[in-house]
Amino acid sequence: MKQVRLPAKTRDPRRLARRLSPERSGDLHVLQVCRGLECWKCVFHEPPRIVFEPRIVEDPLSSLRMRLLVPKAEYCGRTVWQARWEGGMLVVDRVECPRLLPEGCVDAWGDKVCGDPRRALEEKCGVGDAGRGHSPR
Repeated sequence: MKQVRLPAKTRDPRRLARRLSPERSGDLHVLQVCRGLECWKCVFHEPPRIVFEPRIVEDPLSSLRMRLLVPKAEYCGRTVWQARWEGGMLVVDRVECPRLLPEGCVDAWGDKVCGDPRRALEEKCGVGDAGRGHSPR
């Protein structure tokens, strides 16, 4: 299982998107996220859609304005994580995702859903557009 520690920092937007993309594990896509001593498992029934948005940012060394790509991940109609430019680095310091609870239930943004995690997420989110030419890969 892929694990990421927050805050995740890099200069390359595509590398950051790969680092924060979940891996397929059985019939779910799973990413373990850790911040400090706390770790949790993010579960998805389909991979989040990665979107690269152009943003105008100021270079900290030259003070020139540049147009750079800033990645974000969308899942179930929500933004799971969004990067920001800080001091010449892309930074992600927060990931909001459906979490797998110890008893096998899924905490999907405050709604506790028990049973098969894939089926529960499909019912909550529906079938997304990842298979219709909008694949995050």
